[in-house]
Amino acid sequence: EMGNYKDEVDAKVKSEMNDSQGAIEDLTKLIEINPDIGQTYYLRGLEYIALNQFDNAIKDLEMADNRMPNNDQVLLNLAGSKRHNGDMKGAYRDYSKALLVNPNNADLWHNRGHIKRYAGDSTGAAEDFRMAVSLGDESCRKWVRICSMLGNIETIDNLIDFIPYNIFSYFN
Repeated sequence: EMGNYKDEVDAKVKSEMNDSQGAIEDLTKLIEINPDIGQTYYLRGLEYIALNQFDNAIKDLEMADNRMPNNDQVLLNLAGSKRHNGDMKGAYRDYSKALLVNPNNADLWHNRGHIKRYAGDSTGAAEDFRMAVSLGDESCRKWVRICSMLGNIETIDNLIDFIPYNIFSYFN
């Protein structure tokens, strides 16, 4: 149980109405009542993500991870927030940790593939994209089709030379 039922309901309603700031206020009240519940930090972290407040999201998602270790959704959102903040090593570490928990999550393979691509590890990126495809990630299917048109997916470094960077944002 998260804590005060009224605040919990208020936070849920505000979140569903896209009132992230209001939801954050209610979730903060719940954290003050019971700071040991990881789910509350996780939900508040998601609201911070909705507001593009990634520093705050990272803090809350790290608190959630400490209280709910090995939760792939917490780690996925934590890694994504770190990626938005430019912490590619931290994002890679969290995506990898989440994959140990849930190797069947296509989003994790997809996102870690992009981290590897940014780092210049085209072979590793290709392996991660293939895993995402094998798990049904449609956007990676598009990625594989484009790579196949221009040659083997192993030549991803060559693709980056030929295709403007902004087209890759379509696949993120």
